[in-house]
Amino acid sequence: MHDTIALSWACEQDYEILADIMFDAVRHGPSKYDEAQREAWVPERRSGASWDKRLARQDIAMAHRNDGATLGFMSLDASGYIDFAYIRPEAQGRGLFRILYDAIEA
Repeated sequence: MHDTIALSWACEQDYEILADIMFDAVRHGPSKYDEAQREAWVPERRSGASWDKRLARQDIAMAHRNDGATLGFMSLDASGYIDFAYIRPEAQGRGLFRILYDAIEA
């Protein structure tokens, strides 16, 4: 990976960007699922009270490029379960999953 990666912990103001990353990863990233399956999984960007409430109960690590662009995120719920792990399609295959996993498990 050529860019320097910075990590931060998500807060409520980040929930919209997390929804964008999830949508882009599922709908536009490489996948073994066909388009109909991807659309059924994530028909639209997540938003609203249920999305916010679910994220608020988790620790969420975010990875950022050196220009500040958020590339991916991973979340850990109260039971220690990784709930979300999504990387923008253009950033996949460069070790971000491992970086986020190491941060969330620390």
